[in-house]
Amino acid sequence: MRYGDLPRLAKRLAAVRGLANAVNSVGNSLLYEAVGSPDIGVIEHLLNNGAEVNFQNQFGRTPLHRATDENREAVVRLLLTNGAEVNARDCRRSTPLIASAEFAGLPVLKLLVEAGADVPTGNLYGRSALHNAAKRDDFAAVEFLIEQGARLNQVCEYGTPLDLTANCEIAEVLQIAGGGASSDKSIASRTHDNYLTPLPSEK
Repeated sequence: MRYGDLPRLAKRLAAVRGLANAVNSVGNSLLYEAVGSPDIGVIEHLLNNGAEVNFQNQFGRTPLHRATDENREAVVRLLLTNGAEVNARDCRRSTPLIASAEFAGLPVLKLLVEAGADVPTGNLYGRSALHNAAKRDDFAAVEFLIEQGARLNQVCEYGTPLDLTANCEIAEVLQIAGGGASSDKSIASRTHDNYLTPLPSEK
């Protein structure tokens, strides 16, 4: 499927039953791939023709995970409107909200929370959305997540959100709200080099 080729896609969907949920050679559905398309009409057409909005690829990632990764606010809204599971978990137990705090802007985070995203939850490594926002030094996201009930002292393999931020203003906000550093002395010696390493071939 070529991005923006909606007439051709419509013709193919009409001709081939079940094509809307076809999977390509790397295990991604048409809808998952279409999330990367600049033409939101392609995504709408797939959804209107039966594409599974909660499809999960070999890494457990859904179209909503990808849309949040790519900070596509309009696509996130469209997927949620069409029944996307806001708390779907990938193979690392990361939800779209946890992923969005790494890559997306505040409007996307707000959409997910309004749709019922679990704010305090962590992934397989204990990382929460607040950990990722603090690591990214995203002041607005940190403030918002604290307001929405994020756990201030949840510990992941790199410590608490306070351990992860390099921003003095964020550190102050976390401390005022009751956040502290981890008591695990070994955490201070751990490198953050691989903190944001993506899954192989996940997009």
